[in-house]
Amino acid sequence: MARLFTAEICPFAQRVRAVVVRLGITDIELIEVDLADRDRELLALSPTGRVPLLMDGKLKLYESAVVGEYLARKHGWDGALSGDPVLAARQRLLMDRWDQVINPAWYRSLGDPAAFDRRVKERVARELDEMELTVAMMSGAVDNLVALHCAPFWARMDWLRRHSPLPGLVDARAGFRAWLDEAIRMPEIAATLPEREWAVRRYESAYVAKG
Repeated sequence: MARLFTAEICPFAQRVRAVVVRLGITDIELIEVDLADRDRELLALSPTGRVPLLMDGKLKLYESAVVGEYLARKHGWDGALSGDPVLAARQRLLMDRWDQVINPAWYRSLGDPAAFDRRVKERVARELDEMELTVAMMSGAVDNLVALHCAPFWARMDWLRRHSPLPGLVDARAGFRAWLDEAIRMPEIAATLPEREWAVRRYESAYVAKG
C-alpha cells in the first residue's frame, strides 16, 4: 500500500489529497504530520522534510505537482492535463508560475505588506494575465490538475484577503477569479479543506505581520 505523508493545514499537501479523492484511490495510507514536530520517518525519507511525500513501493516522490501528476497517470485520469501539447505546456507553466511567483508574493505580503511594492505588483499582474489567458484556452474547465493545484491556495488567500493586497489583483481579472471560485467549490477541494476559522487562526499566528 502506498503511503502519503500529509498535513491538514498545508495547501501543498491538500493538492495531493484532492487528487486522491478525485480518483477514489483507496490503496493509500494517509499519514498526518505535525508540522511543528515533524515525523522522524518523514525527516529520514525526505530531502526537504516537507509534505507531501509519497512512498509507493520503492518509489519516493515529493513536490506536490509531481506527486499529483504521477497519481493521475497511474490511475488513468486522462483529462488531468490537456492532450494538446500546446495547452498542456501552458497548463504546466501556469502551475509553475503560481508556485514560483504568486504564492511567494502572497506569503511575503502577509508578513510584510510593504514587500508588495510596485515592482512585485507589476510582476504578479503580468503572470495573472498569462494565467487568465490559459484558463480561457481551457474554456474555464476545472476538472483537471491545474484547478486542484491552485484552489487550495486561493481558498486561503480569500479567507485572509484583509491581510494582503494580492487577492485584489485576482479580483480584477474576472475570468480568472470566476475559475478559481468554481475550483474551490469542487467536491474534492471542499472535502479536503481545513476548517476555516482554525486555519485562519493558524495562518494569522504564523504569517501575518503583528502590530
